[in-house]
Amino acid sequence: MAIDGKFVVLGLSVVIIAFAIAGLATRQWITTDNTDYGLFEYKTGSATKKIADINCNGDDTCKEFVGKTKASSAMMLIALFCTIAATAGAALANKLIALAGSAAAAVFYLITLCIYGSIDRDGGVAGDAKLKGSFGLCVICLILSCVAAALAHVMMGKSS
Repeated sequence: MAIDGKFVVLGLSVVIIAFAIAGLATRQWITTDNTDYGLFEYKTGSATKKIADINCNGDDTCKEFVGKTKASSAMMLIALFCTIAATAGAALANKLIALAGSAAAAVFYLITLCIYGSIDRDGGVAGDAKLKGSFGLCVICLILSCVAAALAHVMMGKSS
């Protein structure tokens, strides 16, 4: 009994969507001694504030951090939409859409990782910054998107 490729790609795409939403929703992208940063907000002690509300007062490092965080969140959202398109392509048994959506998602997940990873390297936040679990979820999304693109190409048959 052969496994239908569209169901494999569809299931994998749903898993990627779940990981991407979890990564977007949490504040565990990068942490310092007393602050947890996410793509949209950060938490210091018991206070939670939005990244967009950070007042840099001319500090170039702060402006760079806010800019990279906003760019990372935009790239992550585009990657999520590409994954949703790949899911729709798999559900409709359209190899071209499933393949293109998965491949584009992988590229945007990679861009997200490059932009946000440079925050840790460049010292964009005060204190001893460490990349955390939500960043890891993005790495998993990248790997699974590459696998989904390969499976869409190999298992879905002719393009519809």
